[in-house]
Amino acid sequence: EGSRSAAGAAATWLTAETLGVGADGFGALMAATVEARKAFEDTVQKAVPEARFLPADTNVACFSLASPGEGLSRSNVRTQAVFDHFQRSPHFAVSKTTLGIDNAALIANLLAGHDGHNDCLDGPGEMLVIRCVFMNPYWSEPSVRQDLLPRFIEELRQALASPNEAQAA
Repeated sequence: EGSRSAAGAAATWLTAETLGVGADGFGALMAATVEARKAFEDTVQKAVPEARFLPADTNVACFSLASPGEGLSRSNVRTQAVFDHFQRSPHFAVSKTTLGIDNAALIANLLAGHDGHNDCLDGPGEMLVIRCVFMNPYWSEPSVRQDLLPRFIEELRQALASPNEAQAA
């Protein structure tokens, strides 16, 4: 009707025309980003035991940071401190979100996975998670992952060892 830009529709049309929307086109690109997320998750979990990933079947990895037996409130403080570290760093872009009461069962399962507990006194407790989205197809290249994953892990380890995180403990 002319009240909005047609840029979104044009971009969608151009992508479909250029790549195609089947398994050999856009589907292959999306599958590669999901595989990049899986490789990221597997590598980070092995290198940083405090990383607690949410179950995923997309190209979005979400994780909190918790030591074994740690309460939700302490985990949230640690996760926030690590997020703040990444916000100050120019090397990687991450975002965060909060799982609320509608995700109580998911939170309980995640806590049970590391013998954690919900120690939030004001209700069922929310869980803060860091989000990493793998929409860039370059992460699908093994050489790119071999370069970037060690850098991300080092940045994550620095964040866990930073004075702000230590003060939060």
